[in-house]
Amino acid sequence: IYIFIYINMSTDSIITGITGFTPPLPNNPLTVTDTIISQSSYASMTSFGSQIKEVQIGTVVTDISYQAFYPAANLDSLTFDNGSNLISIGSYAFQGQLSTGTRGVLNSISFPASLQSIGFESFNYQDLQGTVTFDNGSQLLSIAGSAFKDTYLSSITIPSSVTNIGNAAFQNTKLVSISIPPSVTTIEEYAFSNTDTLEHVIMYTSAAPTEGSRLFFASPNIKTAILDFSG
Repeated sequence: IYIFIYINMSTDSIITGITGFTPPLPNNPLTVTDTIISQSSYASMTSFGSQIKEVQIGTVVTDISYQAFYPAANLDSLTFDNGSNLISIGSYAFQGQLSTGTRGVLNSISFPASLQSIGFESFNYQDLQGTVTFDNGSQLLSIAGSAFKDTYLSSITIPSSVTNIGNAAFQNTKLVSISIPPSVTTIEEYAFSNTDTLEHVIMYTSAAPTEGSRLFFASPNIKTAILDFSG
């Protein structure tokens, strides 16, 4: 079974090419008239979430809400049309299927510049061995707790617009180096913990960690660290 979802950049959101459901969906494209992809919008699909292979988000979509595509166990492509107006990705939106131990296979993502927030555990338990990038002019403000936890993420450039990095946001990843931009004012506990591949840390920020925050707990192989909390 191969499922492809295309959310068109026309007036409405249009989903095409969905096959393999019982009972089968209509042969004609299914039109969703709102611009917010919510859990209820895809109730008939998310029960088959582990079958979804590709998702393309068009310019009409502004919000991908709580558990919108969960469980995204076999999602291997997530793309955004040029000129995307996406503002937020909600909690658990593209999380792998933790309940069965089925890790997602999503490899790479290029987030649109319009995106402002990445929700709690939104990509938790995905693969992410490829590249995770942000388009030029990124407006991203917040990376919520556990957003990329338990992935194979090895490289990410945090945009200079980000102000908040949540609890365990990058816990148990494969990051080798991380640079925190001066825009960041809050870094929560365990943000980069349990990452034994992490070797280089650069932090030019006013977000001095609080006592006991354990930002790098169980990340024992850090070789170089430049920590400047003067802001």
